[in-house]
Amino acid sequence: MIKFFRQIRYNLMETGKTGKYLKYVVGEIILVIAGILIALSINNRNEAKKFNAQVIDQLILLSKEIDYDISEYSYKIEDEPHYINYLKKLSQGHYQDLDLNRFYKVVAANSSGINFGDTYKTLKENGGLNTINDLELREEMQTYHNYNRKSYAGMNNYHTSFVINYIEPKVLELMEYDSNNQLVKENTIKIIEGKTLNNVINQQLKISQNILGIVERNLEEAIELKALLDNYIEEHKD
Repeated sequence: MIKFFRQIRYNLMETGKTGKYLKYVVGEIILVIAGILIALSINNRNEAKKFNAQVIDQLILLSKEIDYDISEYSYKIEDEPHYINYLKKLSQGHYQDLDLNRFYKVVAANSSGINFGDTYKTLKENGGLNTINDLELREEMQTYHNYNRKSYAGMNNYHTSFVINYIEPKVLELMEYDSNNQLVKENTIKIIEGKTLNNVINQQLKISQNILGIVERNLEEAIELKALLDNYIEEHKD
């Protein structure tokens, strides 16, 4: 093809048809530019298609992360009321039906964290969020990751720090164990009846109730987000 064009240029120059030669050169330049633009357009489309496929893969990973969140929230919703009920009975001095061997574990407990995934952060940093044309999904993703997850993580960090710096030293100071490292229940009963740790117990109760409220709200948001996310993935995957 290149040889063919060269032959045309040569013939025009040889015959002295300068005007036609110039028109031909301009036309050839236009053809070259058009070819380059078409090639770039095809390449851009291929790159965009490849990137969109990567985004879908990341959204699938994000869906799995939210599945994990839902599982963790569900476990905490099932487990947290046991601590709350125990603390309520301690606060009211109703210890007769309680296993006092769990006293320290409950009163000095801190909420366990959740290992939240970072796929949303990756999508945000690499521009993947901008390819999602579902406004409701994008808003739900932003709310869940920037508010729901952070509210739980913030409360968990506060609770852990509070327990380590204040509750644990206070409780350990008053707990008593015998030579066999067994809890002296009479001393624990005295602590409960004397309401010596009531401020600590009530604070733990308040924090546990707050955490339960956050987890219940987060579970609802996670379930709603996962439904939107899975629907979007189904509509856009190849």
